[in-house]
Order: sequence, then structure tokens, then C-alpha cells
Amino acid sequence: MNTPKGTPTANGAFTLMALTIAMATLVVLFGIEPVSGESDAPERRYINGIYAPVPDQERLNRLYEAARHDSAYVDSIREGRQHFSGLDVEASLDSMTDDAQLIHITDEGIAIRVDGRDQMRATLSRTLTGQASSPAGRWVPEKSGGETWGIYKNIKVTYHYATFVRDDGTEWTRPTILVAEHKDGKRWREWRFFPVDR
Repeated sequence: MNTPKGTPTANGAFTLMALTIAMATLVVLFGIEPVSGESDAPERRYINGIYAPVPDQERLNRLYEAARHDSAYVDSIREGRQHFSGLDVEASLDSMTDDAQLIHITDEGIAIRVDGRDQMRATLSRTLTGQASSPAGRWVPEKSGGETWGIYKNIKVTYHYATFVRDDGTEWTRPTILVAEHKDGKRWREWRFFPVDR
């Protein structure tokens, strides 16, 4: 199992610690609590049983402006989001560092799923052009989205949900907590946590 450079060997304790730090960051730095099934939010939407926040561009713009006091990455984060939403593979790739990584954190530990520019281009090409990405299936952008929870220094924390269609036609939606690191003006490492019922 690959481990990101500068990262301790993964185990259950480290996974719990990393998730705890991410959640504490939301509360302490951003003054908010993570979304849960017991929230009294006025607008609450679900897709395939998974929480799917209603898009709120006004709220996102306020968050961007507030984050400018503490982060030099607001403009690059905003541009990268626009490139991805526009399904632009090359522009999305240009917003990332050459050593960009996608890292999954599960009960089994840490696994680097995408490592470097070539692998990132292949992944973005499959995803943004609607090709099947086994075992997940074909990404359905109109049933996918998310909500940025906070930006501080070079860190962005996002709740994301992605909907896929498998080869047999079944549709499913996966929730993810994304903790994205940035360096040199670009997106660098993306740590993906997968919320589950226990």
C-alpha cells in the first residue's frame, strides 16, 4: 500500500485521528458543525438516500470573500472549481500541481488512488467525458455536487456527493468529505474520507 510522502504509516488509530482533526478544524476555524442526518436545515435534499445540499452560490461567494483574509488560494480554488464544473479536462489539470494526488482514507488505512500528472489526466478524462470508471461506474454530473465548508491558509474542506451509473444500469450516490491541500498556487493533495453509518 502506498503512503504519501511525509505521512505516517496508516492504521485505524491514525485514520480516526485524521478525521477528528478535520472535523475539529471545521468547528474551531470556521465556527460551523459538519452536516448530519439530524440537522434542522430548512432545505434538505437527498439523492439515492444521500444528503445532497441545495446549491447556494450567494453563500459560497460570502465564504470566498471571508477566506481572503487568511488564504492566498481563494482565486485559484474558485477557478479550479469552474474548470471542473465546465468539464474542462486540460484546464482542470492546469490548476493542479505536477505531483497532485488523490488519497482515500478508509478503515483499511491510506491508499493513493491517483499519483502524478499522467494518472490525473487519465482519471479526469474518464470522469469528465462520462466514461465508465470501474468499479464506481459512469459519473452523473447533474446528480452530483457539494458544499464548501471552509478555507483556511492552504486547506479547503468540502462535503461532496457523487452519483454513478454502473454497467447494469443501477444508480448509486457516494458521500465524501474532501480535505484539499494546495501549494505553489495550485491544488496538490486531496484526502478523501467516506462517511458511513456505524
